[in-house]
Amino acid sequence: MEEIITKRRNKLNLTNIEGFWLTGRYPLKHFHQAVSFQPRMGDVFVAGYPKSGTTWTQYIVWDILHYGAPLPSVNEIWTKEFTHLEMIGTDNLIDLPSPRLLKVNMPFHYTPYHPDAKYIYVYRNPWDNCVSGFNHYRQVEKKNYSDATFEEFFQSFMQGEVSQGDYFDHILSWYDQKDKPNIYFLSYERMKMDPGKAILNIARFLGEEYYENLINDNQLFENIFRNVQFDQMKKNCPLYFITSLNDGMKKSNEKLNFFSKGVVGQWKEYFTEDQKIKMQLKCQRKFRGTELLSSWNGFDIPSLESNLSSNVKF
Repeated sequence: MEEIITKRRNKLNLTNIEGFWLTGRYPLKHFHQAVSFQPRMGDVFVAGYPKSGTTWTQYIVWDILHYGAPLPSVNEIWTKEFTHLEMIGTDNLIDLPSPRLLKVNMPFHYTPYHPDAKYIYVYRNPWDNCVSGFNHYRQVEKKNYSDATFEEFFQSFMQGEVSQGDYFDHILSWYDQKDKPNIYFLSYERMKMDPGKAILNIARFLGEEYYENLINDNQLFENIFRNVQFDQMKKNCPLYFITSLNDGMKKSNEKLNFFSKGVVGQWKEYFTEDQKIKMQLKCQRKFRGTELLSSWNGFDIPSLESNLSSNVKF
């Protein structure tokens, strides 16, 4: 029996569906369609926790498969070109030819799986992910959340009471599957450090022919590389505020600042020392025994391999 609980967590309205938190931006009908969807051979999924770089990754995949074409708007990429399953639903997907391009922000155990589909999971360090989520919700949930403080969102994030649930459990659910040949576990920070290499690696994962196209056609590679730079996406790929999703997408004329800075290290503008240590301790506890503890070494991220002694209370 489905359990639905609606909770007002520090002014962020959430609905709990059998243990999974969602904001009202995700109609319950579409969530149920997403988890029961039947993938097929050749489908390409981009997955990740919200604000981890999934939309950027979608654009890279889309432009590789469309040979460097001008990019569509964010509204179009989510609803027509690269369907966000739990947001848009699956009604229009059955008759689409392969490869169908699909996005999810769900943990692995909720994500429709097919051994002959391809899955790119992008993950981002929790400090910057938390900051990006805070700024995002203040835009899209501004009726209830525009005056929220970072401390309020930080507490919700640490307790897993934000849309799409617990950040740490989300990453671990996919980390446990990362050695499957049809899953590519992708670091946002390494994408930012060397986007050209990321484009080539993604192309090779999609198929050797796409990789060869980029290796042999420098102009094609340069077109894609230029198109997916953050400054270009901010200019050319607008996102308009969606006012309704239940009866078809209805968008307003209000443009959102979706691609903000996208930098590594923005967390330092928001986190107190107390919050930083809390996050370090939580990461050490949740990611113990995994390579995730060292995955952000060399970036502008607090160390997760040092011993911390703290009187911080969770």
